[in-house]
Amino acid sequence: MNKIINKPFTGRKKTSISRVWFNYKIKNHQLIKNDKLDRFFTTTKLNVTDFYYTFKGGGISSSIDAVISGILKAAIFNNLITKKSAEDLGYLVYDFRKVEEKKAGRVKARKSPPYKRR
Repeated sequence: MNKIINKPFTGRKKTSISRVWFNYKIKNHQLIKNDKLDRFFTTTKLNVTDFYYTFKGGGISSSIDAVISGILKAAIFNNLITKKSAEDLGYLVYDFRKVEEKKAGRVKARKSPPYKRR
């Protein structure tokens, strides 16, 4: 059996960034209770307790997608799942959507200030 590499793997989605460690033993690790994450683990046949993850930024949905992306990268690196089957699940596709930057003379990125007649 191959030796498991225990290094942090990074998953990203929009503004969320997650770090995932595989086979990292830590006590009192709090897991996310979410239907999307439960469905992911049942379809891939991976064990939830084998992973330790942290995440920051973004909302709940994008944070979970970032965690799933990091878990898949760790599983592919350790030969637990093939890259082809991970791509078939649809989780390895990078999402390029970002928050649009504010422009000069505008309230936000595209919202203009109220019209003044005088």
